Amino acid sequence: MKKLLTFFGCFFMVFGLSMVINIGSSGINFNLNNVKGATITPESKPYKDYGVTSKNYNKQRKHSYLIQSYLKAFEDNKKGGTLYLTKGSGNGVYTLSNEMCIPSNVKIVIKDGVTVKKTYDAGVSKDGNEINASTYMFSFVPISLRSSGAVKRGSGNATENSSIIGEGSATIDAGGATSYKNGGQPYCGTIAFGDNTNCKVSGITFKNMNKTYGHFMEVNGTADCIIENNTFIGGTTAIDENGNKVNAEAINIDTFDNVKKGFSGKWLAPDGTRNIRLKIRNNKFSDMNIAIGTHGYTHDNPHKQVEITGNTFTNIYSKVIQPMRWKETVISGNTFNCSPENTIIYCRSANVMDVYNNTFNVNNASTRIYHFRYAYHQSGSTDKLKVEPVANNITAENKENILHNNTYNGTYFKNIYFRTAPIKVNGVYTDPKDANGKWIYDDIWTLD
Repeated sequence: MKKLLTFFGCFFMVFGLSMVINIGSSGINFNLNNVKGATITPESKPYKDYGVTSKNYNKQRKHSYLIQSYLKAFEDNKKGGTLYLTKGSGNGVYTLSNEMCIPSNVKIVIKDGVTVKKTYDAGVSKDGNEINASTYMFSFVPISLRSSGAVKRGSGNATENSSIIGEGSATIDAGGATSYKNGGQPYCGTIAFGDNTNCKVSGITFKNMNKTYGHFMEVNGTADCIIENNTFIGGTTAIDENGNKVNAEAINIDTFDNVKKGFSGKWLAPDGTRNIRLKIRNNKFSDMNIAIGTHGYTHDNPHKQVEITGNTFTNIYSKVIQPMRWKETVISGNTFNCSPENTIIYCRSANVMDVYNNTFNVNNASTRIYHFRYAYHQSGSTDKLKVEPVANNITAENKENILHNNTYNGTYFKNIYFRTAPIKVNGVYTDPKDANGKWIYDDIWTLD
C-alpha cells in the first residue's frame, strides 16, 4: 500500500503540473503553476476576484477589472499567455471605461460576434467620488509600469511580442461620443503603442471615432510592429474645448519628447524614440478626415522605413496620408477612392519616399494628389517654435515613380508644388509669399 501511494504521488508530481483545468462558470483555464490562458465572456468574474473589493469596483468598470485581472496574471507569471474574449450568452459586448495594460508575450483574441466598446462614464466609487474614464482602451505596457515615465524600447521593461487579434466580426467601438458630462469633448484612443517591439493588431473593425477627439491608434517609438487586415470606419472632425476644429488621424505616428510632447500616456521616457519598420498593410479606411499621418516631429529622429501597402482608402475628407519627418518610406499597392478637399499624400519633410503601383480614383479638379512643404511647428510653446524646419529630400528615382509608376484616374489637380523654406514672422514660422500674395515654390512637377 505504501508503495502504491508513493507511485501515485510521483505520478502527480510528474504529470500534475502540466494539467489544464477548466472551471466552467468563471471561464478560467489555467495551469496548476501559472495562468497560461483564459476564455472569458461578458458574464465572467475577474480572475481570483481581482479588484472586486476595491472601492472603485462598480458596474461601469466590471469588464475593465475582468480583462485586466488576466493581463495582470500574465504579467505576474512572467511568461505571458492568451486571453480569448468570447460572446457568451448575451450580446457579446464588453464595456471599457479604463485602459487595459498588456505585458509582453500576450495575445488577446477577440472572437467573432464580440464588441469591445468605450464608455466615458466610469461611475462613482463606493465612497461617492466620481471616477474618471481613461484615454485609451488598450495599451501595450505592463500595468506595473503604466505611470512610471521610464519605459524605453529595448531596455527590457517595454512590452514586446504581444498582439490583439480579431476573428470574424470582432469590433472595437470608440463610443462616438459628442459630449462629455464634465463639459468639452471626450478624448479616446482605442489602442496605444509605446516603445514596443514586434507587436501586432490584426483583423478588427474599428468604428465610431466620430466627433471624438483622438486617434484609433497612437503609435509611438515602435520597432517591427504591424497593423494589418483591419477596417477603420468613422473618424470625423472633432471640436476641442475652445471650439476649434481638430483633424485627428485614424493612425497617428508620433514621437514623445519634452518639447512637443506627443503622447498622453504616462509610461514613456520623453526621449523622442522614433518608429522604425512599422508596417500598415491590407487595411480599409473610410469616412474620416485623415487616415494615417504625423502632425508633430522630433528634429533629429525621423520615423524610418514606414511601409503603407495594400490598403484601400474610401471617402476620406481632408488628407489621406500625411508623412511628417519620415525617412525611407514606402507607399505601394494602395487604392485611393477619394477626393479630399485638401491633398491625398501631404508631405512635410519626406526624405526618400517611394510611391509606386498605387491607384488613385479622384473626382475633384481641386484635389491635389501630392503636396510638399517643409516640416515645422506653427504653434505651441516657445521651445517648440525653436525647433528647426526640415526640408523634403526626394530622389530622382522617387520622382520617376511618383510621375510614371502609379495609375491616376478621373479629374484632379495636376500640379505638384514644393513650397520654399519657411520664414519667421513675429517668432512664428510661416510659408513666405511673393509681392502678389502667392505662395513661393522651389519646384513644380506636373502629372500626365
